[in-house]
Amino acid sequence: LMSATNNPAPGAENAESKNSADAPKPKVLDLDEALSAVGLGWGQKLSMTAMSMMWIGLNMQMFAMFYLPQALKDNWGITEGLVAWIDSSLFLGVALGALIGGECSDRFGRKPTVLWSAFLTTIVGFYNAYVHSYTELVVMRFSLGLVLGSFAPAATSVTLESCPQDLRGKFAMAIPGLSGAAGKVLVALLADALYDEDYNAKYARFTWRAVLVLCTVPSFMGLGLAAYVLGESPRWLLVVARRGDEATQALVNLGLKNGCPEAFPEGSRLREHKAAPEEDGSGILLSMQKLLRPPLVNSFLLSALAIMAVSMVYYGLIYIVPVYLRTFAIDNGWTFRTENLALVAIALSEFPAVLLMMYTVDLENIGRRRSVALAAIAAAACCIILNFRVIVGISHSSYGIILSNFFARGSAAAAEVSATLYIAEVFPTATRATAVSFAVTAARAASAMAPPLAGFLLLDFRAPANMGMWRMLHPLRVHLFLAALSLLAAYCFFNMDLEPAGARLPDAPDELPT
Repeated sequence: LMSATNNPAPGAENAESKNSADAPKPKVLDLDEALSAVGLGWGQKLSMTAMSMMWIGLNMQMFAMFYLPQALKDNWGITEGLVAWIDSSLFLGVALGALIGGECSDRFGRKPTVLWSAFLTTIVGFYNAYVHSYTELVVMRFSLGLVLGSFAPAATSVTLESCPQDLRGKFAMAIPGLSGAAGKVLVALLADALYDEDYNAKYARFTWRAVLVLCTVPSFMGLGLAAYVLGESPRWLLVVARRGDEATQALVNLGLKNGCPEAFPEGSRLREHKAAPEEDGSGILLSMQKLLRPPLVNSFLLSALAIMAVSMVYYGLIYIVPVYLRTFAIDNGWTFRTENLALVAIALSEFPAVLLMMYTVDLENIGRRRSVALAAIAAAACCIILNFRVIVGISHSSYGIILSNFFARGSAAAAEVSATLYIAEVFPTATRATAVSFAVTAARAASAMAPPLAGFLLLDFRAPANMGMWRMLHPLRVHLFLAALSLLAAYCFFNMDLEPAGARLPDAPDELPT
């Protein structure tokens, strides 16, 4: 018995050595190599599903009031001008919230910032439906903006940092872009269903309060899924938090979820990130201070100016459409149903625009920078066409105004989403979320100005008889202003010298993509 116990069976040692030889050997890779090795699988797809649901909810809550001016007017008797201040208060909140969210994301991690933002968005958004006065609604929309703004920097960063290099542009465009478009279409459909086809002001199928409650559902569902499937960004763990063991384990787990444990097996390790001298051993320098130092400051200021211009165009067009179509519909005998379906059709424009940008951002001769610039030029051209009603004149149909708005809105949306992607990719990991937060702040500050400014420019005025063709400016001169802003944004992006397409995400200022 002792002999049988002490002496292994014939061939046992060979089997053991064979199994040992077949076991995947530990590897030493840098972060981008490890992400490419584990690829894109269920580990990321479930997280992206959760992120998409939260983006849908965010956009539904952000844009709900754009489609509800008539309902608020019927309920409280307020004017479109007062509704504009409701929208502006939300965007001011988003501008401030983005700064808070960006700093939290860079200092405390992407995952906790995303989860807390989504949780607070659901709670505050739900309370928005139970306000009792116009003033309370303005205050609560501002509060909602604070938590909505804190979501975008962390969400954008964790998406970029979790994807393989060759796929990150497409997915970073698709998740906020397509999900955002879906949210805007859904809230437009809800607003369309609010009244019957003949628009009876005294009868509504459900109230605008119910619309606001329904807008919180996607965020709540996405939060529940994200709590289980969303992981911390391995890049943030390695580069910012200096927790290399946790970053390594995160990638090992990602390989297991993706069904390729051999790509980065247990026992593997990541090469350590070499910090820049000012980063060593301290957290004194905040992310925002680093952005305002060379070599980041020029790119940062130029991109902030460009995204302000793009965002004012995008949100200006969104605000103008329901206000302008109301007058246009009356002048051309449209039904209330036709007017609402026109709003839904225009909102659908963002889907083909984002899909086209997902293709162009990775083209070798175009890339990120030129894609943004070309989309801005297209938005400018569409605004000029819209201003002079070119398509309406050619087609001899009032429905041509829908097509004009469709192309203008789609081009502006593509420029806005791709501009945010560009900014997130060109700045180092330690300041990435803060750079995005500054971009969001600049964008939302411009967005806050867009509704009252567009409303002012939409006002009619007495035009002298000798103005000739320029008489056509007086109802639509706002579109020429938006065209000029689009061209300014295109000029800024054409003159930037950083191109992140095909390059690794930078982890330090000396790794910026050129």
